[in-house]
Amino acid sequence: MKNIRYKLSSNIILRRTLYTMLILTVFSIGNHIYLPFIDQKMLEKLSENHSLLFVGNSTGANYAKMTLFSLGLGPWMSSLIVWQLLSSIKAFKLDKIPQKRSQFYQHLLTLAVALLQGVGLIVGFKLVSDDLYHKLVVLIIMIAGAFYLVWLGSMNTEKGIGASVMLVVINMLTNASSQINMFLNENKRNFWLIILMMILIGLIVIYMSVKFDRSEFRIPLTRLMLESSLKERTYFPIKLNPGGMMAIMFALSLNILPTFGFSLLNQSRYHSTTTQWLVENMGLTKPFGITVYIVILFVLAYAFSFINISPSKNIKDLRESGDYLYDRRPGKQTQKFLTHYISVLGIIGAIYTVIIAGLPVYLGIIYPKYSQIFLLPGTLLMMTTMVLQIDDYINIITIKKRYGELL
Repeated sequence: MKNIRYKLSSNIILRRTLYTMLILTVFSIGNHIYLPFIDQKMLEKLSENHSLLFVGNSTGANYAKMTLFSLGLGPWMSSLIVWQLLSSIKAFKLDKIPQKRSQFYQHLLTLAVALLQGVGLIVGFKLVSDDLYHKLVVLIIMIAGAFYLVWLGSMNTEKGIGASVMLVVINMLTNASSQINMFLNENKRNFWLIILMMILIGLIVIYMSVKFDRSEFRIPLTRLMLESSLKERTYFPIKLNPGGMMAIMFALSLNILPTFGFSLLNQSRYHSTTTQWLVENMGLTKPFGITVYIVILFVLAYAFSFINISPSKNIKDLRESGDYLYDRRPGKQTQKFLTHYISVLGIIGAIYTVIIAGLPVYLGIIYPKYSQIFLLPGTLLMMTTMVLQIDDYINIITIKKRYGELL
């Protein structure tokens, strides 16, 4: 029986892995299809902008090469958080609309964000030709690539492994390896010192990431329908970092939107010294841009704590199952209790995320030669958490399959 279950689990994982590999192959091909009318000299300048590459890597984008998937999942991610924000406002009543209409509105938001980012890239980095027709062709291709990437992510969610996160992981691995190799070639004098720094930083960040992701605060839970020795071990878990790594990806995606917006204003009749200053200072190479990024990062890390662990939803689930927290009256008292602990742990997780992924970026201003090293902690934090999520996803798939066959 164990051999049968093992074979079934192996088959489902193998099938999903092959499907994911097919999707990643398509993703890799798309990342090597260059957009038309792109100035090669401009691409060389883009490859030297490490902060822009960091933003792109973290959202599945490819700003350095300007390819079919240049926009990455950034438009979809930005629209998702805007939609969640609007849905949280009860006056709009967006949580009551049908799912198909909700998806349609989200796609419209994705289109709007992709349009803004696409136009911003074209205006900011310019093309070989200034002809409006050529600009429109490039814009349409970029937007189509962004939507195709969203579709690939949804197909991987349905039939593959790792959902849309897998696309970001592969993008980060491939681009980070090439950037590190380039960085080491440029700093051959301090080669071993840099290697030791990277290893030390990497081990510390990976260790902390695993600890924060796996550590949890356990609230005793009373289950009325459970009558066994296991009843004493039931609990309601809240992770030490309930916001997770999604805050970093969304913060980077949202942080780059104003840059594109101000770039458009700077090229229009609304051009001013203020818009020019904002274009020059909104990036992750300037103190103002880094500060804005850190503020967004902290707010999103805290907000995602309540998105990932919704007190109202958990109260509803507890009421339907008949369970309740030990020594807490069901209803408002339980909701207030959960909200308090989610808030406390959310702040702890947000501070941790800012320390790992935000504050080191400031050091890149002081030591611009080593700016890529200071972007490494944020990248490792995201990658480690993503790998842990993929591992959890594989375990869920195998468990579901085993129960399905037994039933």
